[in-house]
This record gives sequence, structure tokens and C-alpha cells, in this order.
Amino acid sequence: MKRLVSFLAAALLIGLMAGIAQADTFDFSFTGVGIVASGTLDATWQGTDWLASSATGTINGDAVSLMGVGTCCASPYNDNTFSLTSPQMDIGGLAFLDTVTNIGYNPYYNGQYLDWKQGDAAAEQLDSFSITQAPEPSFISLLLASGAMAGAALRRRVHK
Repeated sequence: MKRLVSFLAAALLIGLMAGIAQADTFDFSFTGVGIVASGTLDATWQGTDWLASSATGTINGDAVSLMGVGTCCASPYNDNTFSLTSPQMDIGGLAFLDTVTNIGYNPYYNGQYLDWKQGDAAAEQLDSFSITQAPEPSFISLLLASGAMAGAALRRRVHK
């Protein structure tokens, strides 16, 4: 019985590590003067950084989407790449389109996190910026199943 519990614990740990290493969905958020944004990015690994391919979420309560590479907002234009280590973006940054106002937002990093909003004369400093890995649904299912199996094994042992 002890071996079964050890095996399940090891399987859970391996599953946790594999789920994190292969994640391609990320949660983002950033805030600044007049800006509150959060949502989810889908991205693919490019060998040195992640390339965002789509986004869902909100900016100031309005739905957002990811703008194409090189479409926002001032030179150098967005490259939609990011990293999970600091700094999380380069000077190109990401570009989000507020689908209600049709205004682009381009958070980027140039010694500090900044946001260039389409139509503005200059970028403004962001108060916060974060991108974190989101656990995949299959990983969550594996985690729950492993926990249920461990619980069943322990319950069976107690009732013997």
C-alpha cells in the first residue's frame, strides 16, 4: 500500500512538471493610468521566447483581441513575443485591440514597462505587468484523477 501511495505521488509530481513545461496558454495582466487589462494568451515556443498567436480578455472592461505582428502602435512595432523571465517583453512588445473602441494598446519593455496607446503622443509607464503560465485542462484533470486515486487507496487501507 505504501508503494502505491509513493507511486501515485511520484506520478503526480512528474505530471506537474510535464504540464508546466509544455504549457502554451498564459494569463496576462497589466495596469497603468486609465488602463486595467487581463486575459489569456495562446502562444508557441520559438526556441528563445514565446510568440503569441491569439488573445482573449478585457481592457477597461471591453473585449480585446491580439493584433498582428508589426501593426501597432509606433516604431519599433509590436513583435508579439514574450518571456517568462524578467523582463517579460522586449521593445516591440505585444499589441492588443480594444474591439469596442477599435484602439490598439502596445505594452512593451524599454528599461521599464510602458504602454503606447494608438493616438497618444507618447507612451505611459505601466504600474504592473505580468504573464504567467496557465495550467492546461488536461493537466488539471490528471491532477484531480491522481488525487482521487490516492484518496481511494488511503480509504481502502483504513477500512481493512
